[in-house]
Amino acid sequence: MTPPVGNPAASTPSEQGPVAPLDDEETPSTEVAITDVRVLPTGARQLLAGERFRLEVRFTLGHSPPPLVPGVVSWFDVNVEAIDVGTARSAVVASDRIKAAAGDAERSVELLASGLGPGRYQFVTLVSLSAATDVAGFYDGPVITVR
Repeated sequence: MTPPVGNPAASTPSEQGPVAPLDDEETPSTEVAITDVRVLPTGARQLLAGERFRLEVRFTLGHSPPPLVPGVVSWFDVNVEAIDVGTARSAVVASDRIKAAAGDAERSVELLASGLGPGRYQFVTLVSLSAATDVAGFYDGPVITVR
């Protein structure tokens, strides 16, 4: 006979002891996987200071369809942050909110980004899905130079 896990009579989680892991069927399987972030035109690695530019963000929902609730509007929030490699200062340069639809599996979004001052920047992208449970994905890169 297997001994019980934890102490259900305890009042706090630390008093309850170890917690049994969730079964695979109970573990949420939806995730946002950002597959690519590109500066457009493709391959552009150098921009002029203050010049606006476009970014393309591609992402997929892995493992299962999004956990959408009938009658509730869910959104993909896409945010791209530029981090100055020299100073570590950061700023959001592009963002958008896109309505999610049942059956969404792969998306591509083009964003107009604000201009940057001279320097070298690394982009960090976050795509999140607000639904029955929140899921998100991160992507580091690319790195560009602004003259």
